[in-house]
Amino acid sequence: MLDSLSQMVTPEMAGQAARMLGVDEQTVQQGMATAGPLLQQLLADRASTPEGARQVYDTVTGTEATGATGATGATGATGGLTGMLGPLAGAAVPAAGAGGGQGLVDQLLGPQARQAVTELVRKQTGTDIGPLLALAAPLLAGALGKLVRERNLDASGLAGLLQTESREYAAQHPEMQSLLAGAVEASHRASGTAPEAKAAPAAAAAAPAENAPPPPGGALSADELASLADAPARAGGLVMTASPSGGAGAAQEIAAFAAAVSEAATAAAPGSLLGQLADPLHVLARQVQTTGLPVGGGAGALETLQSAAALVDARASAEDAAAYKAMLLDVAERVARAAKEGGFLGIGGQQVSAAETEAIETIRTALEGGTPAGGAPAGIR
Repeated sequence: MLDSLSQMVTPEMAGQAARMLGVDEQTVQQGMATAGPLLQQLLADRASTPEGARQVYDTVTGTEATGATGATGATGATGGLTGMLGPLAGAAVPAAGAGGGQGLVDQLLGPQARQAVTELVRKQTGTDIGPLLALAAPLLAGALGKLVRERNLDASGLAGLLQTESREYAAQHPEMQSLLAGAVEASHRASGTAPEAKAAPAAAAAAPAENAPPPPGGALSADELASLADAPARAGGLVMTASPSGGAGAAQEIAAFAAAVSEAATAAAPGSLLGQLADPLHVLARQVQTTGLPVGGGAGALETLQSAAALVDARASAEDAAAYKAMLLDVAERVARAAKEGGFLGIGGQQVSAAETEAIETIRTALEGGTPAGGAPAGIR
């Protein structure tokens, strides 16, 4: 997708953008090589929740349908660039694209996030990425809208596409990973969706809980909390290993995992065990969209889940232990339901395969303190 985006920025467009922004063409081309991946990563992150996926979907399909990108029929014209760059280039914005490319960035990410990401990139690279985000946003939104129409994608499918493209880009460009991760964190902090941004009001609301009886085994250590936060990835990975999906199916499973973990962390009651794990769970949900879920190592993953279950049984309240185990099962079940297995070109197949069902029952047994008969099923050893 980023390759097609680069092709849209013709030498003529780069030259016109350079003159409007008062920079040279090479700066525009180099800046677009950063702006495109950056915007793609931020959109993949935004689409990692059902509400965010719907917002991105509605925006790009509306943009593509109305031609507001300025990318169709006007990419080579100064008028098209004026609509994209808008006030960033000191130009009047046509009514059809109020706000220009900057307005579209704000619609997709929010103005606070745009400003925070722009400042981060300026500090790390010395580049003012803002005008180039305004140029990249309409082009990327138009390309995404076209793909949605051609592939008949829904919001979940678009989220999966964005996450797959982002992971592949990050794997091929390790030098960009730090900047991309930093931009996502800056966006969350600026928009108030970072775990730490929610911590203060949540803690204040939880004040009465301070008188609640402590868990039976005392406070969990940092290492113990880290091991509990890692367990959802093992549960999701076991299901993916049991019945591997390729391409879009794997992307849908990863999107389902991220959504399940994020929702559990967001809904967790302050002061509860899941509330203590909310920060690392949010981090895990974002991280998995770049790195994917761990596959293979079935026996070791099952041991991790058994250890996590034993730990919460011994050290957490009965209510917290039950909620934690239910979250792990929910993650496994949602990954299993995310994509059909078998069939051809989307025809036929099962929503949850026999191998996935067996993997889920194996996880359930492990969480209940039992040992699966015969160890891990053949599909996840």
